[in-house]
Amino acid sequence: MNPPKNVIEQIHQMFAKFFWGSTGSLKRKHWVAWEDMCIPKKEGGLGFRSLHAVNNALFAKLWWNFRTSTSLWSNYMGNKYCKKRHPIVSRSVGATHVWKKMVAIREEVEHEIWWQLKAGTSSFWFDNLTKQGTLFYTEGESARDEEIEVKEFIEEGSWKREKLRNYLSEEMTEHIVINVLPCTSEMNDKAWWMGSSVGNFTVKSAFHLVRHKREQIDYCRNIWIKKLPLKISFFFYGKSGKKELPLMII
Repeated sequence: MNPPKNVIEQIHQMFAKFFWGSTGSLKRKHWVAWEDMCIPKKEGGLGFRSLHAVNNALFAKLWWNFRTSTSLWSNYMGNKYCKKRHPIVSRSVGATHVWKKMVAIREEVEHEIWWQLKAGTSSFWFDNLTKQGTLFYTEGESARDEEIEVKEFIEEGSWKREKLRNYLSEEMTEHIVINVLPCTSEMNDKAWWMGSSVGNFTVKSAFHLVRHKREQIDYCRNIWIKKLPLKISFFFYGKSGKKELPLMII
């Protein structure tokens, strides 16, 4: 599900009223905007999670499942929306609401999917083989909008250097020959999630990828410390949200 933005904002307002202690007709002052509280403490927030970012992270999970699994659902979506074009360049015109949202989040998560070569079944142009992004985008004007498998560039366990040069720049050709291992196996190529140290997709890692980020604030380290009573920390935090942080913080 993808609730409208105004619905999520109404839920955020309920969260904020609960946090600041509003009851009934009594309205208490919200010293810091909710969106400012939905960032880590070291960046000036409280570490709450924005539902916008959570929603995007869950759609990132859908995109990961679509790209890496062979389930009935992924096959159905592929046959319906990606018959003529690869998933990373397919469009969402006239598509369902779910597919439109998946395509919207695609730009933020697709480059985090790395394909480890096994049998060379990955798309040469559209799958991320080098951990630097797909060749279709990194190679610029020399890229070709055509489906060709990686195994077409491998012979007897080695890269066909001359054929690579016919398709890619000299710099990218050398990078692939030196850094990308042309494994030979009967298994299909394996997808790894680069946002995790073990290669497995997690919603948590996707959340930190898509969430709104800000620069770290030095004085925040002096607000959230164990020796300082929590009530005082919140007082200083509220003042910092109004640009009134006392200079007494050491």
